Formats: sequence, structure tokens, C-alpha cells
Amino acid sequence: VCQQEPSPTYQFNDVNFSESTALVNWISQFNLLCVSKFNMGFIGSSHFVGYVLGALTILRLGDIYGRRPVCAFSTLVGGIVILIMYFVHQLWALYLLLMFTGMFYLAKGSLLYLYMLELVPENRRGRLHVISSIFSSCLGICTIGFFSFVHNANQLLIIMGTLSIMHLLVLYMVPESPKFLYANKRWDEL
Repeated sequence: VCQQEPSPTYQFNDVNFSESTALVNWISQFNLLCVSKFNMGFIGSSHFVGYVLGALTILRLGDIYGRRPVCAFSTLVGGIVILIMYFVHQLWALYLLLMFTGMFYLAKGSLLYLYMLELVPENRRGRLHVISSIFSSCLGICTIGFFSFVHNANQLLIIMGTLSIMHLLVLYMVPESPKFLYANKRWDEL
């Protein structure tokens, strides 16, 4: 239990983070053992504030400029933001970057899923949803496996950021949504 005064039975400075079994994460990096409840809670809340901002701005951009460019922009910026998080040492900067990950995660999650549905025939959308759910579950299992062998959470940021940017190669090969092209009367691109 975190108190304003560190507990005499547990000293945060006594933890040897160079040991292979010590988990190095934001709690150790930002010394969050005894911070206010607001500072601790705002780590997750800032992501959801960004999620709301993304819902109000970025999702609408997919209807205006097309699914493909907005997904590509969100993937690129989201990947760069995740990579920048590796180098952050200030709590306020972490809040800001988490807000941006929330904004761009919404575009990658919701808009990209919608984009994918528009490219798949209707009779195969049920299978696509099942495959997408299985893949999402496997990512959680892989993350658990990752932390079983690697104890530095910052390395996961590098992997996630790199995979997000590599995702741009896939988006480059996928055509624009036919529904978007039809709605904007761009029949020559269909």
C-alpha cells in the first residue's frame, strides 16, 4: 500500500534492478511507489482522454480523406509516439504521449477494422471477426510470454513501435476502401 511516507519495511531503493528477475517498468522508472492517487490514475486516464479526442477528430477524418491515408498516418504517428516513450523520463511527458497513443490507437483499432470489413465480402465478415478476436487474444498471451523471459518493459515499447511502422508496408499494398471511393464518386479508382 502506497503511503505518503515510504514504508519502513519496504525500501524502494533496496531493489536491485540490475538483477535478471527485477521487472523494470514505469513504476521503477518514474519512482511511482509513493505518488498521489491522481498521478497514478492519470497514467491510464490520459490514454482514455486521447481515445475520446480521437473519436471526435480522427475517426471523422477517415470519412473525409479516406480510410487508407488516415490509417497510414495514424499508424506512422502512433508508432513514432510509442518509440519516443522509450526515451521519456518525465511523468508529464508520459501523460502527453499516452494521450497520443489513445488518439491513434482508436484510429488503428476502429477505423482499420472498418476499413478491413469494407474490403471483405459480406459472407466472410463473420470469419474475419473471429480471426481478428483470436489474433487479439494471442497478442495478450504473447505479452505474458514476453514478460516471462524479458523483464524490461521498455523493450516491449521498441517492439510495438517497430511493428506499427512496419504495418505501413501492408497498408501501402492495400487499396482504398471501395465504399469510400463510391461515396465520393471516384469511380475511375474502383
